[in-house]
Amino acid sequence: MSSIDRGSYEQLQQVHHELSMIGETRFVSQEHFIEDWWAQEDTGSFHLGCPSFQDRRALALLVYAARALNAGEHGRAIELLKLALEEISVTQAALEQVQPN
Repeated sequence: MSSIDRGSYEQLQQVHHELSMIGETRFVSQEHFIEDWWAQEDTGSFHLGCPSFQDRRALALLVYAARALNAGEHGRAIELLKLALEEISVTQAALEQVQPN
């Protein structure tokens, strides 16, 4: 694994902080988060898991948005993210009708 530069390290520190502010607790330590992210970025292989049937369309749109972003196609990434958000909202609404809080 290549060593991480200071700028990238600081970016990932900020991301970890933002994630912890919204209650994301998958990575208890900042160091573990940064090491895990950098290892995946370094190999170009990010493990996303397997979506449920209802979430597959949104996940596919998110993956293509990430690919567009990596290619510097920011406008296209925004379009795809908007589509993904719409899909997530529709799925959430449908699930709430089936399983009310």
